[in-house]
Amino acid sequence: MHTARLDVRLTARIVRARPLEDPRTGVRACAASGAILRDGRLFVVEDDSLSAAWIDPVTLSIERVPLLEDGGRRAKADKADFEAAFEAADGAIWILGSGGTARRRRLVRFDPASGACAVLDASALYAALAAGLPVAPNVEGAVLVGDVVRLFHRANGTVGGASASFDVAFADFCLGRGEVGPPSWFDLGGLARSGAGHGVVPLAFTDAAPLGDGRVLYLAAAEDSDDAIADGPVLGAAVGIVEGEGARYALLTEADGASSFRKVEGVAVVPGGARAWLVVDPDDTERASELCEVVLEGPW
Repeated sequence: MHTARLDVRLTARIVRARPLEDPRTGVRACAASGAILRDGRLFVVEDDSLSAAWIDPVTLSIERVPLLEDGGRRAKADKADFEAAFEAADGAIWILGSGGTARRRRLVRFDPASGACAVLDASALYAALAAGLPVAPNVEGAVLVGDVVRLFHRANGTVGGASASFDVAFADFCLGRGEVGPPSWFDLGGLARSGAGHGVVPLAFTDAAPLGDGRVLYLAAAEDSDDAIADGPVLGAAVGIVEGEGARYALLTEADGASSFRKVEGVAVVPGGARAWLVVDPDDTERASELCEVVLEGPW
């Protein structure tokens, strides 16, 4: 078990937050769940639709990218639940479903140059993940580390055990093969319930991004829910780093230093490592997702 420690030398502070709604067209992102920064734009995955979007973080212009079928929104029971994405060495972007149901066990390879999408049934891969877990897979982050794809499983609510990561060779991943390494378990810390509630709600992975040299920046949220599907109040969030066999983190704060209760689900690191873009899923189809600019200070 890898135990993450709170590192008081680190800070992760939101300095600006804006709704992800194009001011010119009214198009908005409503369930942002993953982000990649490329050529000054963010490629943002949405978990409630069959599409992604290119978003300009300066103007907030939104260009939708259909991934499956008509690219439209779907009800919770029918959605593909795209939760994670990473960029491969050839420039392609891979988008992953969470894996909890058959509809959520698909991969999409998107070629930004041509706009082409290739869909892959990855049932074997997700079945292999399930074999190493006490609950259904809930993949929330994916990072390419050398020739290995590292998948980050989010613990399923307050009763779903620990978060974990799995390694799979990139060549096998591209074929949807079920050959994965053993899970690496993580205790990411937790946040106490207030008021009449009791106990601690664990922090659990919500996304990850590469930092180089094998290091990974991760997001985690403490969502007070009894399972992976039902939404619950967020008691706080963290930004952390996995390096070697250790992990450390800072609690995410607002501009005034107060704890942030935003459900951050996607992270893209700005070159240089001192800033990052976070996307927030409001868990409300009537509300736009949010784009947060975060300043990272300390020995990240």
